[in-house]
Amino acid sequence: MESVELAGAPAALAKRLRTLREQANLTQAQLGHVLGLSDATISSWEGTDQRRMPQPDHLRTYAHFFATRRSWDGGRPRLLADADLGDGERDQRVTLERELLALREVAVEAVGSATRSGGVSVATGPQEAGLGEVWRFSDGANITIVCSGIPESLRKRTPLAEPSDPNYVDFYNNADLDALVELYGHIRAVNPASQVSIQRAGKLDGPLDSAALKAHLILLGGVDWNAETLAVLGRLQLPIQQVSSVDQWGAYFEVSESGEPTRFRPKALEDTELLEEDVGHFYRGRNPYNIKRTVTICNGIFARGTYGVVRALTDADFRDRNEAYLRRRFPGAQEFSILMRVPVAGGLTMTPQWDLPDALLHEWPRPPT
Repeated sequence: MESVELAGAPAALAKRLRTLREQANLTQAQLGHVLGLSDATISSWEGTDQRRMPQPDHLRTYAHFFATRRSWDGGRPRLLADADLGDGERDQRVTLERELLALREVAVEAVGSATRSGGVSVATGPQEAGLGEVWRFSDGANITIVCSGIPESLRKRTPLAEPSDPNYVDFYNNADLDALVELYGHIRAVNPASQVSIQRAGKLDGPLDSAALKAHLILLGGVDWNAETLAVLGRLQLPIQQVSSVDQWGAYFEVSESGEPTRFRPKALEDTELLEEDVGHFYRGRNPYNIKRTVTICNGIFARGTYGVVRALTDADFRDRNEAYLRRRFPGAQEFSILMRVPVAGGLTMTPQWDLPDALLHEWPRPPT
């Protein structure tokens, strides 16, 4: 590729984004509102100084929006559901997505070339104060996932979880395996430069070391089995606590703000103990062990809740919408928390859709009045 092509690559992406918006007769503020971004972010992506560049998932959302005039016809711009797109519109989305991602790929190459030769680098990380592609940690720092350990009484039901068994498998001692496998694969994919380690709370060979706790810290599972979740929640000034119970159906999340505390419990199908709806909790803020890193909590009353919280930001069908909701709801937030319903249908954990009515049970901090 010729160097002159590389030199103009970031500007080409910016120009294309600006052209798409102007052809739809939208202001930067209007487009930002629809996509869950600030108008300043849209402006920075279209700017001539090229210090900002959207992430791939942002470009996929652009392609989804601009694939059809129906997204902005009638003076009420909106992001249509995937199911509402026709076959021709889906084809247009694929074509536009490929074009934008190709422009970005060339632009990133140009930025890398400029950086190596002493030029000015372009910021390609998340643009919204900790939001935007939530699972991408652009600083390249280490990432630690701490999962729950299965209590000894339950491990004995699975001989392969016992170290004395010749076929011993260490991972059989981990709880929330659905959530762990889903999250680990996603985080490795979007953070190729980071070392991602899996640790177990209360592991047989000793406690977690300080280096693991001072990384970007992700806690899977609730307070019953994950001692690190309990410890970190105790250090945070949240109006939410998870309350355990000897009877598993007696556990709940409690919100204490003004007035009487409110309790949120899982639901069973009528006259059964089959789970119909779990309660999940997502929190993101500064790591109390290292304020230059983040801590993220994904937990639920049951394992279904934990898995649903993880899927909310990894499921390819819904993660863009859910991240857009975060950007609209918590612009510039250094920490935020969501309690949500996690539906279970036919024994399958369904991905929460945060922009649907009644999907969320509690949000913190409260929106400004």
